[in-house]
Amino acid sequence: MPNCSVGFRCQNVFTCKVCGGHLQEKRFKSFVNSYVYRDDDIITYAVLKSNTIKNLEDGLEDCFTFLDHLRALKKHNKICDFYSRLEVSFSNNFLGFNPHINIIFFGNFDVIFALAKKSNLTIWKQKKDNKKEVVLSLVWYILKFNNIPNTPTVKLAINKKRVVLHSQRFNKKTEKTSELTKNFYENITFPIRSKKEVLYRKYIKEERRKLSKKLKKFLDNEPPFG
Repeated sequence: MPNCSVGFRCQNVFTCKVCGGHLQEKRFKSFVNSYVYRDDDIITYAVLKSNTIKNLEDGLEDCFTFLDHLRALKKHNKICDFYSRLEVSFSNNFLGFNPHINIIFFGNFDVIFALAKKSNLTIWKQKKDNKKEVVLSLVWYILKFNNIPNTPTVKLAINKKRVVLHSQRFNKKTEKTSELTKNFYENITFPIRSKKEVLYRKYIKEERRKLSKKLKKFLDNEPPFG
């Protein structure tokens, strides 16, 4: 259990849900205070990870290569607006540590696609509606807290490198600062699901409906317990 209380935080954002949640809200508030909707944005959400990952360090190395190239393009104004986060999740299955980059792109995705290929990264991407609530939900999602075991290993591998990288557009503050609450955060977010997941959930729902119908028919024909 985290040793957190009001006025005192353990600051372990990898294992403490409270501190991880506070960091998520802080980063999200910074984004909201700089984001201005533009009707010509082309929104693409993507997840990038190493093609040849063998361990945590190998996967991170490919991610860092991509981010270095991305940072150089940003410096010379050769890339559209973007917002990204390097994330390390963990699964108990054969994958173990899973370093990957979540990125939201606001223009032509071809540059990112080429850069990912150059950096030995594979891409999963999905077009999104250009709506403010969609963009906010995507950013909230990629900033989410992940409980990571063996935290010292992850800290050592990342070595204090910056995990959130975005274009200059999101450095600027809007004239009116929004006062956000956690209730507001929860209300604007929604699950990000692939087409396959949506179809699978629909299939499961239909199968459950059929089973419920069979159960009702069975119970109607059974005598009451006595």
